[in-house]
Amino acid sequence: MIKELRSKVSTLMDREDALQEQRNHYRKRYLGYPRAAIQMTRLEREVKINTDLLATLKAKHQELLIKGAERIEEVTMIAPAMTPRSPINASNVALNLMIGGLMGCFLGIVLAFGRESFDTSIGTIEGVEEFLKVPVLGIIPQFDHKVLKDMAQEALPPDAPSSMAESLSKLICLLDPKSVLSESLRSLRTNIQFASLDRRVKSIIFTSAGLGEGKSTCVINLAITMAQEGMKVLLVDADLRKPIVHQRLGLEREPGLVDALLGTTSWRAYVRSATDLMLGTVGVDRLMNTPGLDNLHVLTSGSESGNPNEFLNINKIKALTAEMQEDYDIVLIDTPPILPVTDAVAFSSRVDGAVLVYQVGRIGRNALKRAKFLLDHAQANVLGVVLTNVKSEVTPEYGLYRYEYR
Repeated sequence: MIKELRSKVSTLMDREDALQEQRNHYRKRYLGYPRAAIQMTRLEREVKINTDLLATLKAKHQELLIKGAERIEEVTMIAPAMTPRSPINASNVALNLMIGGLMGCFLGIVLAFGRESFDTSIGTIEGVEEFLKVPVLGIIPQFDHKVLKDMAQEALPPDAPSSMAESLSKLICLLDPKSVLSESLRSLRTNIQFASLDRRVKSIIFTSAGLGEGKSTCVINLAITMAQEGMKVLLVDADLRKPIVHQRLGLEREPGLVDALLGTTSWRAYVRSATDLMLGTVGVDRLMNTPGLDNLHVLTSGSESGNPNEFLNINKIKALTAEMQEDYDIVLIDTPPILPVTDAVAFSSRVDGAVLVYQVGRIGRNALKRAKFLLDHAQANVLGVVLTNVKSEVTPEYGLYRYEYR
């Protein structure tokens, strides 16, 4: 047992020495780590510095290569530089002018042809007459709506509403009787009278191909001029969809034409006279100072209707116009545009004549031709065409002039 214990003690002592030696080894390695880390950091810094230096040197080397490539190594003189006696490759002014002129003429012809092709309107009086085969009865020149509205505002009391000034500005023959517009309307009146010499015309409808061509303004002022001449005039608003006559004259819309067609009361009970005009836009002073205005009578459109085609009976219209012609010298009927609706066609065959109002340059010639075809197809007596909004370049004879009466 003693020998065995001594043997174990010896083994343990050897193991202790081995562990002691291993501990010293690891301790030595541990103490050497900080120095190694510092050395490694120094080496990494040197590597980064050398890398940056190498990149800089490469960039400088590339710049030197580029500069070396740009440097002319050898220059060879082919011919001495001499001052030329004449310009080299000088421009030929005459040739350039000729080519420019030809190109300008060609482009001008192309542009003119293109404009003429795309412009389907009719811009001259002769063009309208030749295209529609009817005479031009009147020419209403272009005018400034703002100027007329300012004149109407000055003619009315200061407290008058703006709507009244707007309506009065459309009554050109009353607002400014000496203007070129009034003279053009009087000329229209004379031309209509001459156009109906061979055939007694006592009822005329006014229509247009499209909206906003000045049809209502034309027929209202024509009625005023005819009344001033001494004729007993009846102005009928047959535009049952968008009536405007009662607004222009400051009258009540109801009752009127619709009530006469639907009811049993005679249309004569619905006719407005000079007394009603006094209370409207015309006014008492203007009515008293305008001779013959008491000859003007108005039949408004009447009550609103859902679909006018349902009660626009041709026989009723014929009987109605026959009675009106017996009581009045002339009956002027304002109808809606003929292309959107067919109301004007129903009236055109039952009256003595029809006048087509055309605003120059507003609609295409095909639409105007279609409107004329519809009137001819209804066997209407088309007296002629009235051109509105005509510019001075279309009719040079219309300048800024006024007639002064003394």
